[in-house]
Amino acid sequence: MKIALALPAALLSVLASLSIADAQVWTSNSSSDWDTAANWSGGVPGASSTATFSSQTGLQTTVNVSASDTIKYLYFAASAPAYTITTGSGQTLTIEIASSSTQNAIYQGSTGVTETINGSVIITNSVNSSVNTSFNLQGNLVFGTSSQLTISSDSTTMATTSIGNMSILGSLTVSSGLTFLWNPSSGILYYNPTTQNVSGSILRQAGSASGAAIYLQTNFTGKQVVIGGTSALYGTVYLNSNGLNETAGIVMNATTTGKGAGTYILGSNVSGTATTTVSGAITINTVTGNSSTDQFDVAANNTMAITGQISGTNSGNGTTLLKTGAGTLILAHANTYTATTSVSAGTLLVNAAGATSTNSINVRGSSSSSTATLGGNGSITSGATASTITIGSFGVLAPGSAATGNALSTLTLNMSGSTLAANTAYLSFTDTSASLAFSLGSGLTSSKLALTNSAAGRVSFDGNTINFSDLTSGLLSLGTYTLITSDAANTYQGLGFAADGVTITSGLTIGSGLSDYTAAGDIVSLELENNNIVLVIAVPEPSSIRLVLGSIMGLLGCVWLNRKRNQCRS
Repeated sequence: MKIALALPAALLSVLASLSIADAQVWTSNSSSDWDTAANWSGGVPGASSTATFSSQTGLQTTVNVSASDTIKYLYFAASAPAYTITTGSGQTLTIEIASSSTQNAIYQGSTGVTETINGSVIITNSVNSSVNTSFNLQGNLVFGTSSQLTISSDSTTMATTSIGNMSILGSLTVSSGLTFLWNPSSGILYYNPTTQNVSGSILRQAGSASGAAIYLQTNFTGKQVVIGGTSALYGTVYLNSNGLNETAGIVMNATTTGKGAGTYILGSNVSGTATTTVSGAITINTVTGNSSTDQFDVAANNTMAITGQISGTNSGNGTTLLKTGAGTLILAHANTYTATTSVSAGTLLVNAAGATSTNSINVRGSSSSSTATLGGNGSITSGATASTITIGSFGVLAPGSAATGNALSTLTLNMSGSTLAANTAYLSFTDTSASLAFSLGSGLTSSKLALTNSAAGRVSFDGNTINFSDLTSGLLSLGTYTLITSDAANTYQGLGFAADGVTITSGLTIGSGLSDYTAAGDIVSLELENNNIVLVIAVPEPSSIRLVLGSIMGLLGCVWLNRKRNQCRS
């Protein structure tokens, strides 16, 4: 009791307010041995004790656990200095929370200070309960590269925090079926274990503020990564820009009205470029009336390829799957999700070999220097609703997949599932800044847009522009390039066609990209031929006239020479 009375008043007040009973306080100013009784007030902490590190100055901050010990809680008081706790070889520090307790396994109260734990640490409680076996961090807690962290609690809530950050850099083991929940008001979990045994476990981010996030710097090999929650406003997971390939399944939750949206981000947390593959299945959960938006954010010069299936239902009006960031998102699986898809920046490529079923798709950029693009070499099938594809301001529809080396390929729009009324456009260009973009190659090859199961009036042009790029090193071939194919007559609106083969007179204009091909040929027309829109490149008319005049003059000269010198040979 005399030792306890000698403790700083501020520390006693904090301990009392937190109702921490049997607190054993570190008092050593020289020895670093955890297992020396004289280094603590009241002796070495035991299974019913809280190991407490106070804000007292001048104490030894390197602490070595020389024998295996079990404690109830680990507590770093407010304003405590930075400590490093290391267990000896073959020794373990077990934090076994009482079954009736609601306190945190580890409390870190020093804002801006980093507490470090190395060696073997087990966090557990022995009975099935709703005990919050968690981390409450005001500053930073680091499990170092030499740490072996094991979480074996039966509780489903495994990590909470106020504002602090936690780094897992060593070995991690999580009991099968356990949810490792990161649920801060703000704060980052840096997940980068050297090894992990988390099979059947879930890593969940359900922070309640925009600063809350998980930096997934190593693949999570468990059951799935869950983003968002039933009460959280935000849920953000960053993928590191080191090209890691994520294999765990992903659940993007928007399960409470106005809350729970998930954001999956590649490349914007660190500089550099990366191409990453997400091969696990992705599930999108929404509820009626939820205006939250699940997002895939890919930073400039980065590419995220999703090879797993995206499924889920959209029961909420306006809920969308949003592609943001200047990078490229590739959908490479036949997906079944029914949320509306929006592209607000960068490029979305639909490269699935099978059909990708979706509700409406909206493509709209923010400026001429920040466009949004929809492309790919796969197939998009309209859902069994009044779904549409809208290319809005600064939006681009660019068939083909240049990002995967298939620029001269075909994007198919299958309208079979649409329930639109006759003469209602399935594909619409709603702004004069919207455009189509085709890649042209040698041998009359090009990227194409194929319209299948078309009905009357399914494509509406509104003064939009067709732009072209040449992917060949030489000059383009003279002849006809097929750009858009349709399996039905009267597919197009706003083109001004009088009949097949008549040059387009309104609605569709030719944009930039071919001015340097006049040496070989020039555009004569965009035409409608057998329900297909084609680009015709031929010898320019002025050049043809010069060629004819040149031939005539040459012939006259030859005749003149023949008469004068008899040198003109047949």
